[in-house]
Amino acid sequence: MKLKIFSTVIVILIALSYPVNFVFAHGGVDDEPPEPVKAVVTDSGSTKLLTTAKIEVLLKYSELKLKESVPIQVFVTDFKTNKPLSKLDVDLSFKGSGKAIEVNAKPTTTQGLYQTNLNFDTVGTYNLTLDVTGNKINEHLSSNGFEIKGSSLTGQPANIDSWLIPLLEILLGLLSILAIFLFVSVPKKQLGNSI
Repeated sequence: MKLKIFSTVIVILIALSYPVNFVFAHGGVDDEPPEPVKAVVTDSGSTKLLTTAKIEVLLKYSELKLKESVPIQVFVTDFKTNKPLSKLDVDLSFKGSGKAIEVNAKPTTTQGLYQTNLNFDTVGTYNLTLDVTGNKINEHLSSNGFEIKGSSLTGQPANIDSWLIPLLEILLGLLSILAIFLFVSVPKKQLGNSI
């Protein structure tokens, strides 16, 4: 009788040692609908918002990769009226671990939208300096944290640890349960004779 109580306690302790998302069926996700939130709609990639007292600049770009041409869009609007501003000169300068990259974003057919392509030669973190001039505007903006990542040479997923550790936890738990089951199911007489 004591052995069954002991094995039950061990099974409960093993079940409680698993991460929460393995114990609960829904993984901690709330079933209620989320509250409505205003969001900037983008096709893919990242955005950065930079502001001064006169203008607001939204940068839209996909993932910045090593030695790949990446388009970057620059939306320039008036800070007070939110009207798009055209006929401006938009210069971008990225400085960081590699050589500095200086480009001029060209105006597009959409008012207030300027676009250019970037190509980074070195992996690292870059800082942006953005100069917007013309049409009675002379603004200097800056932002940091533009991270350039290298491409994977092995072709294997970079986040292998994200699924490997939970898999090992499950296998360890199953082996523990199997060992307890075998320990409980073997009669005491057989254990006494084999020792």
